[in-house]
Amino acid sequence: MTGTLNSLSAVTILSTVGKRDDILKGWLENIGICAGWSSFLANICWTAILLVICWAVYHFAVRFLNIFLNKVHNNKVQVLKRKKFFKRICLILPLVIINASYADIWADYPALLKWLDKILSLTYLINFILILQAVGNTFVDLYQYAETGKQKPIKTLAQFIMIIIYFVSAVIAISILYGVAPGGLLTGLGAASAVLMLIFKDSILGLVAGIQLSLNNMVAIGDWVVLPKHSTDGDVIDITLTTVKVQNWDKTISTIPTYILTSDVVINWRGMSESGGRRISRSINIDMKSIRFCTPEMLEKLKKIALVKDYIEKTEEDQAKYNQEHSYDTSITGNGRQQTNIGIFRAYMTAYLKSLPTLNQDMTLMVRQMPPTETGLPLQVYCFTATTVWVLYEQIQSDIFDHFLGILPYFELSVFQNVTEIGIGKLS
Repeated sequence: MTGTLNSLSAVTILSTVGKRDDILKGWLENIGICAGWSSFLANICWTAILLVICWAVYHFAVRFLNIFLNKVHNNKVQVLKRKKFFKRICLILPLVIINASYADIWADYPALLKWLDKILSLTYLINFILILQAVGNTFVDLYQYAETGKQKPIKTLAQFIMIIIYFVSAVIAISILYGVAPGGLLTGLGAASAVLMLIFKDSILGLVAGIQLSLNNMVAIGDWVVLPKHSTDGDVIDITLTTVKVQNWDKTISTIPTYILTSDVVINWRGMSESGGRRISRSINIDMKSIRFCTPEMLEKLKKIALVKDYIEKTEEDQAKYNQEHSYDTSITGNGRQQTNIGIFRAYMTAYLKSLPTLNQDMTLMVRQMPPTETGLPLQVYCFTATTVWVLYEQIQSDIFDHFLGILPYFELSVFQNVTEIGIGKLS
């Protein structure tokens, strides 16, 4: 097969170029370049031409394949495309062309040709590993979204297999570079493994952690991470083999070992950033002594608020029907169903939140009562802003609670405050 490719390259690919080789050498010698260097520079020119041809072949193959793949609506094919499997397959074409041609160009330089052989072999090896990685990632993606994959995760096994492939590939690469048999290289590494592990302990741990971080996409540069045990809270600005740098919000920089990210608790806020919304979870503590049933006069007053007018009228209608069916005397407080000021206020809070364009209306949005405490009855606002920018988030949150605290007295409710603190304030 190789002989056939070499014949094709010599006859078809570089036949025309070979006939003009003497012309190029002669031109280079005429401009003052010696004969030895003119031959070398001519070979560089043909190599450049060959690389351009390979580049054009690769991009043409990728473009043609993409046109075809866009018409295929098979899920497996599309996942293979996302994992760049087909691009890496297309890369085989230029490698074959180079393999079939470079020996003819550099035949007069056996020492250089030997190194070119090694470089090409390493390129084949790397591309083969990338193809295997794409196939493995595709298999994992397809498997983990299936029902079986949810019950029996396979991602850890796939990662372990890839680590073995990386190790074997590294051994093969070293054997190619130094011309050593892989078996002898493995024997030598086995004898020195104890010493190497002792000397390069942090590097090995960092390497393993780096592979885990990369394969699992756990932490990336730009992520907001929190490491409670290490008093670290900020953005990741650098990840190396042995250390990770995190710029805290006070602009200090924490440098921690890479393996800490896989061995300790790490809170990564990337999910919040990618979701498009940041959670608001804050409560107003209502003084329970201000909670009461609404009188007809209070209901008429509250109906003037547009956001709860329909709610009050609909609730009045439902309660009147219920009380009538059960023959309750509603003139006596406690009989039947009656509206409370805190219930209407809770409905108002919900309606107000749903009217705000600064909140993400596609995410959870509610106002709920939390268990009463010695500091009153908490009314919790639980929703998400439409932005994840910290400054805007705080501004939106503050505006919401400014409004709720300001309108609270209109519902004849009051915020719980410590009596001692109020007394101190009056005395001062």
